[in-house]
Amino acid sequence: MGLSEYGDLGKASVFANSGMSVFNVLTARISSGGDKVTLDEVLSSDHYQMIYLMLGINELGYDMSQTIKQYKEVLDKIKEKQPEAIMVLEANLHITSEKSEKSPVYSNNKINRLNQEIQKIADENSCYYIDVNEIFDDEGGSLNQAYTTDGSHVLGKYYAQWVKWLKEEKV
Repeated sequence: MGLSEYGDLGKASVFANSGMSVFNVLTARISSGGDKVTLDEVLSSDHYQMIYLMLGINELGYDMSQTIKQYKEVLDKIKEKQPEAIMVLEANLHITSEKSEKSPVYSNNKINRLNQEIQKIADENSCYYIDVNEIFDDEGGSLNQAYTTDGSHVLGKYYAQWVKWLKEEKV
């Protein structure tokens, strides 16, 4: 959501909403030009050269194996609809160390485990894997406090940096 709201993605199509997860992305309806559309409708409406997928952080409280199984199903559905598109799976952002230490559910250890699984899915499915944490993490591998006020999301002004990084990342 932040990338589409604060980053300049040009003419990119964005399918996102707050709280989107691997468990609801295939049934969610997102506002697009005044209409509510599903992911299937978006994928059927155009030919995409490259598709970026970033999901999983909202599922940290669920069983990891179920989350990974559903993530694979989402990826399979996208690849079925857009077989020629280059798929780029993105790591989930870390949270601040302070926030991570306070929660057994939403912790950087769980995020790292999830990201490792996503990277494994990418490797097994001929997808690219990229990890934006390199530009937002502090020296300890947590979201740098300077980039956030809630410990989880980067401030709007940093999404332009994220978009620049995406454009420079050679996939």
